[in-house]
Amino acid sequence: MIACDGLWKCFPPEEAVALTKRLLTANNVNLDKPGDNVGALQQSLDAVCKQLVTEAVLRLSGDNVTCILILLLNPEMPYGSSFNPSPPPPPNP
Repeated sequence: MIACDGLWKCFPPEEAVALTKRLLTANNVNLDKPGDNVGALQQSLDAVCKQLVTEAVLRLSGDNVTCILILLLNPEMPYGSSFNPSPPPPPNP
């Protein structure tokens, strides 16, 4: 999670992480196997960010609030074709 001070004024880091995990689960994001539908995953991550920002605003942040979630995947795990790109072609002789 990358967020500006407007979010961090309202959430201690531990609470932000716990809430993010709950929201990911509520938005059907399985971090152990996110699947191969990149579009659906992006929509779910966007929804979680919007929910975090909304909660910060409801807590009267009093500042601008920005949040970005970045999902880092292990390329050696079988997540599906979209997350496990094939190796580059060999160079031309």
